[in-house]
Amino acid sequence: MDNFYDKANPVIENGKLILASNGGSKQFIGISEARRQLADLEGKTHLSASSIKRRDTLRQAVALWDAWVSR
Repeated sequence: MDNFYDKANPVIENGKLILASNGGSKQFIGISEARRQLADLEGKTHLSASSIKRRDTLRQAVALWDAWVSR
């Protein structure tokens, strides 16, 4: 069983893409870096549980950004 205590949620703050954790930290990632990391993870076949979680978070971040830009 995998436990992920630190969960990151994508947020747009002042026009910047941020991954905010439930622990209070913020990772200023930016959309180009999020897309690059997502492409890298999607290109791999065997991912660890934490990498799968990161991939899903990055997918949410890109979707959030695309929705925010097209508003």
